Amino acid sequence: LVRKAFARAIDREAMIRDVGAGIGKPATSMIPPGMPGYQPELGADISVDAVAAKDLLKQAGYADPSTFPQLHFKFTTLSSNQRRAEFIQAQLKQNLGIDIVLDSMESKAYQAAYKAKDYDLAWTGWGADYPDPQNFMSGLFGCSASNNKYNYCNKEFDAAAAKGDTAVDFTQRLAAYAQAQQILVTDLPVAPLFYRGRMV
Repeated sequence: LVRKAFARAIDREAMIRDVGAGIGKPATSMIPPGMPGYQPELGADISVDAVAAKDLLKQAGYADPSTFPQLHFKFTTLSSNQRRAEFIQAQLKQNLGIDIVLDSMESKAYQAAYKAKDYDLAWTGWGADYPDPQNFMSGLFGCSASNNKYNYCNKEFDAAAAKGDTAVDFTQRLAAYAQAQQILVTDLPVAPLFYRGRMV
């Protein structure tokens, strides 16, 4: 509930417009446009909605945001990261009434903390190694995946992703990954914010 409240408190369109110079597209799911398995409508229920976000926080037991524990947001020291972090900090304050502490860190220190899962909130991203939805599923979110830095484990996700990894028929693979991605959008081990774009 808290993770979903945070996801609903962030205006992705404004983030792209005000922080990203208009480059990129809002993200509410893991698999990006142009990749097999992309579902444009998936995750619509985590789009920004301050009223819904506050209600989710209330359901989680924090009707009074002043009782919410202090969270630290860690990220690598870069001006772009600082701007993004400040935007997220302002959104959580405005839409949830929560104050988070920004911890800008030297790259090696941040990577060590991230690898050790030593964070409350962290800034991260992913780019495809190969053009297949598998690259956004089991290797990142599987219970025993080496790139799973989120302490996330859902056996139903693992089973769905494994079907996609092992099926031969491409239609069956896409259906399995769709099921797996739906579980991720429900559990929200990470809050997808935007798909990166490039200036050409």
